[in-house]
Amino acid sequence: MTVANTTLAIDPIIKKKALMQAKKDQLSISAIIRIFLNDYAEGKLKIGSRPVLTENGFTAEQETEIIRRLNESEKNLS
Repeated sequence: MTVANTTLAIDPIIKKKALMQAKKDQLSISAIIRIFLNDYAEGKLKIGSRPVLTENGFTAEQETEIIRRLNESEKNLS
């Protein structure tokens, strides 16, 4: 297998933590990056943001809408 060399800029603290974990897992940083990139390339790894949920398990927008509808329902019952 032919490989391409790539240079990455990594926060030194993250790199240190990753090296320590890699050592525990008996892997090299190169192997870890190859595994992650391969999984990403094959669609097995999704990277993106996720909405922050309230303590009730809804997004802020969903919870606001639920409360609005409850308030409307209460007004209609009065």
